[in-house]
Amino acid sequence: MAKVNYKFNKRQKEIAKKKKRDEKLKRKQEQKLQQQAQAQKLSADEALEERSEEKPKKTSEEKLEETPEEKSEETPEEKPEETSTEKP
Repeated sequence: MAKVNYKFNKRQKEIAKKKKRDEKLKRKQEQKLQQQAQAQKLSADEALEERSEEKPKKTSEEKLEETPEEKSEETPEEKPEETSTEKP
């Protein structure tokens, strides 16, 4: 009958454990990278939404092309409220 080689079996177990541990570490790293990528994508999407919500700044050419009515709409002047002076 053949003699059992315990050292060989032990080494094979160690190699299997190391392989399993390395695969687990690799999976965790991939998950972490995916989460970071999603977080960056979300923050980029939020930044784009904020930019789209803001009014675009007008160039100097556009400012020159504005009519006086458009200017008054953008910068409303404070006018005192008129009260009715009707006599009963």
